[in-house]
Amino acid sequence: MTLKTLLGVGLISGLLLSAGTAQAVVAATGSGRGDAANNIAAATVGEGFIAEGDIDAEADSTATAELLPGYLTLDAVPDFQFESTSVADVIRGAVTLNLADAAQTASVPTYDGNANGELIVSDYRGNNAGWHLMARVGAFEREGSDAQADAGDIIYLSAFNFAAPFTGDNIGAATAGGQLLGGATVLDAPVALGTGTTRGQVASASVALMQNPAAKTGVYHATLNWTLQATPTAAAAE
Repeated sequence: MTLKTLLGVGLISGLLLSAGTAQAVVAATGSGRGDAANNIAAATVGEGFIAEGDIDAEADSTATAELLPGYLTLDAVPDFQFESTSVADVIRGAVTLNLADAAQTASVPTYDGNANGELIVSDYRGNNAGWHLMARVGAFEREGSDAQADAGDIIYLSAFNFAAPFTGDNIGAATAGGQLLGGATVLDAPVALGTGTTRGQVASASVALMQNPAAKTGVYHATLNWTLQATPTAAAAE
């Protein structure tokens, strides 16, 4: 083997030795934290951010949870049982009736009302959009009257008022109640309020019956229509 050949072999051996003793190239450089171009997401052993001397290796990861939306729901509306009066009183003039002390005993022609005076709205949409609850009441109609009902089977109202203090998860300064004869706002939850469950309890109510000289004896019912809208009055007006 010539000197030239020996020198060539020695050079190659030296290069191989140098390569064998060199440190491995790391996938992430520096000590972190990572970014889009330089990170340890690949989880390659021995090729992460370096902690050395007084320098700490730092990295960030993410914790994730999803909150799924629910619904805006009208959960309860109250029936109103007013005190009794006489036919004579209504024939002679207008009469105002307050809530009866006794529980409701007469059958009712609607299906949604409860006898406990509860009014409940729940908002679990998760958009903090607010909402608006309205109610409207019609005339009193005598139970058992039909399409041929005459003047004595209907008693018109001049007022229907009620008040219900409300509590809730996020009620703010909302209040409820009002004059329902021509339709009125019962409760308005502005944007960012009214989330969770809002619960009201009827505290007082009165109905003003107009004079009816043809009034008949019997049980009279008036239907209240409750409407829950998915936006507050301010948003609906825009």
